[in-house]
Amino acid sequence: MYFYFIVFISSTVTLEYRENSNNQVVIGCTTDSSGEVFIPKDVTEIYSSYPNYAFKNCKDSITSLKFEDNSKITSISSSSFSYTSLESANLSECKQLTLLNSNVFSNCKYLKLVILPPNISEIGGYCFQYTENLTLIDLPDSVVTLGSNAFQNSCLTTINISPDSKLKTIYYGGFSSAKLSSIFIPKSVTSISSETFDQCPLENITVDPENTICKCDSKSFYKETDNSTLFRVCVSYSGEYIVASYVTKINSYCFYKCVNISSIELHEHITSLGSKTFWYCTSLTNITFNGHVDSISSDYFSNCESLTNILFNGNVLYIYGNAFYNFKSLTNITIKGDINQIGNNAFQGCTSLTCVTILGKATKIGQYTFSGCSKLTNLTISGNIFQIGVNAFQDCESLKSFIIKGSIKDIKDIIADY
Repeated sequence: MYFYFIVFISSTVTLEYRENSNNQVVIGCTTDSSGEVFIPKDVTEIYSSYPNYAFKNCKDSITSLKFEDNSKITSISSSSFSYTSLESANLSECKQLTLLNSNVFSNCKYLKLVILPPNISEIGGYCFQYTENLTLIDLPDSVVTLGSNAFQNSCLTTINISPDSKLKTIYYGGFSSAKLSSIFIPKSVTSISSETFDQCPLENITVDPENTICKCDSKSFYKETDNSTLFRVCVSYSGEYIVASYVTKINSYCFYKCVNISSIELHEHITSLGSKTFWYCTSLTNITFNGHVDSISSDYFSNCESLTNILFNGNVLYIYGNAFYNFKSLTNITIKGDINQIGNNAFQGCTSLTCVTILGKATKIGQYTFSGCSKLTNLTISGNIFQIGVNAFQDCESLKSFIIKGSIKDIKDIIADY
């Protein structure tokens, strides 16, 4: 009788140590290393310095990171494992490690599993940036600070945060452009940067009722002690959205990818409107501004392909150049107050636009403002105009009624335009 034994041998990386460190400071690995990076328990530091990051020599051949039981590690330098082929990183035995430095795992595009140190208090900036396969992470209760852009452009969909979390601060862009679909904000959080959830397709936000600076009500997330900032609206919201009366500021990317919202109404007490506020609201057909608006720029309504009607019930300082360039569905614009300036090309190529009404004065209409608005038939301006720019109405072949009830100081080629 014969017995056969099959032995599986997993290769491990050959570590290099700093001279005279008594094998306590890892500085890299040999160029022929591959497989698992196993850090002995007596190692206290993994040291890196630009441009020779610790595991640069074997960045395409290492697959996992593990620390021996009762590890004494207290420091992992910035970018130590960035751009490597790691698939998993188990830091559960790193009980003395309280800081995960910036970029430690950034651009690890194969990284799928991470177990964070149990006593970590800070995750550094860009730590998990561009981790294309990391979808889930459990945040230890000990984490107090989440650094800027920590999970930027990652594929993170879920981050588990417990009610006992000590998390206080989420810095700029913490989850910017991640795939995050839901998040829980614990009572401990006292500071969230305005760009924290930029371009995240959030469906659900839950806030601990004991939190003093955040509130979530019917898929709307508010910030500040008086809930005066509308921070984010969940993408699962549908139908008409009326901004709450106590809101004075609307955050950047607030309505990002709210593809089921059909109309939005902003009340007269709104004093600040963040950039890219309505990006990818693809079903938005009507928007009403009831108060004063400082400016509307080209990055407010990007990819709002269904936008049909815009109503400004108050004054508008500026509609900047290209603000509504090539909006094919736009049919009506009404400004009931004054407007200081409509910039160059602001409504150029709006081929469905039929009616523009300005009930106050219009200080300046820029060059090519309504150029190519082939269905524009009626334009009414009740107040004075200081200037109408060159080719403002070029190729407005359907324009039949142009009523200006006030005076015009400077007209450039307006008659020849249409």
